[in-house]
Amino acid sequence: MDWSRAKTILIIAFIVLNLFLGLQLNQLVKQQSDYVETEEISLAQLKQIAKKSRIQFPEEPDNTPTTLAAYKATVTPIRLAGWKKNELNGYSKTYATPPAFRNERELNRLLSREVPRFGDYELMESSRDKRIYMQHVKGRPILDAVLKVELAASSIKAIHVVHYDLSQSPTAEELMTYPSALYQVITNLNTKGPASITNPKLGYRAAYGGSKEEYILVPYWRFEVGNNWIYLNATKREAKEKMEIVPKQSIESKGKTP
Repeated sequence: MDWSRAKTILIIAFIVLNLFLGLQLNQLVKQQSDYVETEEISLAQLKQIAKKSRIQFPEEPDNTPTTLAAYKATVTPIRLAGWKKNELNGYSKTYATPPAFRNERELNRLLSREVPRFGDYELMESSRDKRIYMQHVKGRPILDAVLKVELAASSIKAIHVVHYDLSQSPTAEELMTYPSALYQVITNLNTKGPASITNPKLGYRAAYGGSKEEYILVPYWRFEVGNNWIYLNATKREAKEKMEIVPKQSIESKGKTP
């Protein structure tokens, strides 16, 4: 046998095989990248990726829109007695004599009297020592417009509030698809074991709009993963923006402005 010739043939075959595998890998990576860039990733493809990563995710919320109106916003000033501006660019009020309540209806009546525009908020979290509300616009939460009520023995100790006055922008923002949003989260989660993505919520976050008092409310997805919230810009034009991981307790403050 001509070992020299056989060796040459094996080397050539090895090079061809490596080239073939390299091309296949490159095509797969490009295909996955194209899914996000062209918004073409399907639910079936997402399930395959999630299964390999051992990550579970919820079904798409009902009536998820393809566009959302953008808003310009300013923080609503509170000029009533007892209210002071806080470090979160919102307002706080602390009670020397805490007003008492006997039930949830009385608490809501107190808050309606104490908090301007209380009707713009919806309850998000309830416990013995606090209530957390979020301002909503057309059924969508503003994720950093938070009203926190500190309670003690069925009385109000303090109130902290961020509220936005809104004006609608003349154009709507086109949104990335729900599978594409989840793809961003799944492929960027730094987890070594099984994980579950839960509680998907499409709302808004406040971004600086050019001055200290002006903001733009940007559509955002928020997901829950373990003890963290995952925030992801939901607009199609910002599909490659890095997601943000925030500890759950940050919901009690205005949070970091993107």
